[in-house]
Amino acid sequence: MTAIWALLMLACHAAWNPTTPGRFTLNPPEGWRVTRNYRWLGTDTLVVARDLAAISLTLQPCRGRARELPLGVLASARALSWGRRLGVESAILAEHEVLVDGRRGYAVTGVRRWRRELIGYTTIMVRTEERLLELTLFAPPALLDAQSGPWAAVVDSIRLADPPPPAPTFVEEQWPR
Repeated sequence: MTAIWALLMLACHAAWNPTTPGRFTLNPPEGWRVTRNYRWLGTDTLVVARDLAAISLTLQPCRGRARELPLGVLASARALSWGRRLGVESAILAEHEVLVDGRRGYAVTGVRRWRRELIGYTTIMVRTEERLLELTLFAPPALLDAQSGPWAAVVDSIRLADPPPPAPTFVEEQWPR
């Protein structure tokens, strides 16, 4: 059984490498350390943490309902359903559209409670033709605003390898008069 586990772990390689291009690139904030970094079954996972805060990145294939639902509905549904089977209660405090790597994204900010623990979060969902990016900041609610600098640095620095969507065109003659 140990040999099988070891083979599975060898098949699981790093999702992000600061020196070579991959499915995404980013600059982790100064003083934050990588706590998880792996690719498994086509899904990339990277977590950087510092003190009581963490930034999690998941880049997975975009299939099924994730491709069909409007981005705002998908982001809200993911935020509210996270950990629900384990008894985690979630509430959304704010929602808005954002730009990540020149692509339309949808941000959801809220709080989660599990037993007596309370954690604040901001999740950004970005959909490309091939993949779905879920970028989340976790911190105690009182410290969430204090993490805005490192969070903005990560959001501004992330670059996805998927080609960007074509720029929308505006042709005045197509509008009814």
